[in-house]
Amino acid sequence: MSRMGPDTPFKVNVGFFRGGMSINTKAGKDIRAKIGSGDIQLVVGTHALLSKSVPYNNLGLLVIDEVQRFGVKQKKRLKLISSGLHVVTLSATPIPPRTL
Repeated sequence: MSRMGPDTPFKVNVGFFRGGMSINTKAGKDIRAKIGSGDIQLVVGTHALLSKSVPYNNLGLLVIDEVQRFGVKQKKRLKLISSGLHVVTLSATPIPPRTL
């Protein structure tokens, strides 16, 4: 992440969001404000990104790793967030050749 940011050729601000960054913490409030305002263009994080308290501004691409680990609630939330988006899902679960 040190190769990205406003002072680099890429000009992309990156944020990291994980569990434990609740609305009541300074870090949680700060990252939510930056995501909501569009100051952060790329967010890397855990399941915490699916929280209803995370505001998205002009979300265009959603990349999900290890989607097989998501539960029913997380998958419902993904459907709400991802309408009108480009979505890439990655899974470590092998796909049998006969289904391809």
